[in-house]
Amino acid sequence: MPIQHAQDIYVPLLLPKGHGYPLWLPQPLSNLPPDCVRHGTQIGDLGHFANDGGFVYLFNVCKDATDPVNLDRVPPGFAPLTSIPGVREDLEAHKRNSVICSPAMEQRRVASGFEFTSPRVRAAVLVLPDGAERYDSEQPSLFEEYAIANAHSWYKYYNGLEQGWNLANGSLYLVTGCDKCHCWGNACYSRRTESRSGSLRFSATRDSGRNGTSHCGWEGQTDGSIRHQSHQRDASPGATANQTVFMRGYSISVRTQPMSRALGIKKVAVYKSDSKLPRTFRTSGARAPYAPRSQLGLMPAVIRALGFSGTTRGAGRRDTRSLREQKLLEDEVETSAFEKIDIPYHTTNGLAVQKFLGSSLKVFNPSGLINDYILDSYPDATVALTHDDHLWTGITDKIHNPLDAAELARYAIDNKLVVINKGSRPHNAWIARRRGHN
Repeated sequence: MPIQHAQDIYVPLLLPKGHGYPLWLPQPLSNLPPDCVRHGTQIGDLGHFANDGGFVYLFNVCKDATDPVNLDRVPPGFAPLTSIPGVREDLEAHKRNSVICSPAMEQRRVASGFEFTSPRVRAAVLVLPDGAERYDSEQPSLFEEYAIANAHSWYKYYNGLEQGWNLANGSLYLVTGCDKCHCWGNACYSRRTESRSGSLRFSATRDSGRNGTSHCGWEGQTDGSIRHQSHQRDASPGATANQTVFMRGYSISVRTQPMSRALGIKKVAVYKSDSKLPRTFRTSGARAPYAPRSQLGLMPAVIRALGFSGTTRGAGRRDTRSLREQKLLEDEVETSAFEKIDIPYHTTNGLAVQKFLGSSLKVFNPSGLINDYILDSYPDATVALTHDDHLWTGITDKIHNPLDAAELARYAIDNKLVVINKGSRPHNAWIARRRGHN
């Protein structure tokens, strides 16, 4: 049985709560530019979700190339977004002591915090002792148009010879909104049976002369199946809310060659935007329409050399969490447990890049799968975007397995939660948005 990592449980269980994409690791990396560390995620950030549950920052499309947050990070010929939209701010979007948790989790107040119990085989919870702030672009369509115009050049740059990131198709993500806080605690678990309830206790204390929580954390956890962590409030003067607990934005995919050429046929079947998904709805990267056809399995040394999407959380820099995950991959990998993935403009000399099927290198992103559906359904589409925003709100109990991204994406399209429309010419882009949020 493959190791189930915390982010593979936490993300899908809190995604349907309606706040956007939940980050298991909300804190910015310390080796990012100082302004990125000080402010955390900002609207206009381009990056991708990492396999450790964090977000890899690349650059900000609203800032000049010479801005400290973009210095030595932007592609050649970069031009920032010229019309910067306004930002809606809600500094009390999440009230003090807010709790966001998966279904059937019960909570009760105890002396200095909360106690949580759940009878489910899996559960997840986020506690915000000082609440959280919300920021959203007033005109996400401006970011949409910008992403359409630049999607191909971004993948060419990051997957090209100079950078060699080998970002999987659909992994690039352009932020249009986020929720940020000063301090937090999150936890999750997954068990094989409902033989016993999971129990967690979270404490938070405040000093009378201090603004905000002075200490928070999980108490006395001895159950090895429960993963938990917390972050203390920065007591420095002028410290800002830089811990990103939720993101909203566009998942970006591209097609690098005509669909008929990629499939080796003259005509292709088209799924209408209001049709049911095929029973064999492809998971991200499988049956890629323009990936190399070789099925050679790559050994771990080759995998390390290729540097898959999500193995780093800073431009060109590895962190210890990712190295540990690479060690897990080496220990567990079997040649039969590989899957071809779609890497636009990759530079591996025609050799099929392979991806381990275990959860250690699999990022949960159903929006990327909706992009796959768009590219499969519209032969002329060269760019596909899905704006997750509040797309997945409230559907946890309506699907059989909430940890299955393909099932979540299938449900969204089958039940017409998304509207797919053609974007601006001449890019032949198609965009999926939540119905009623066009």
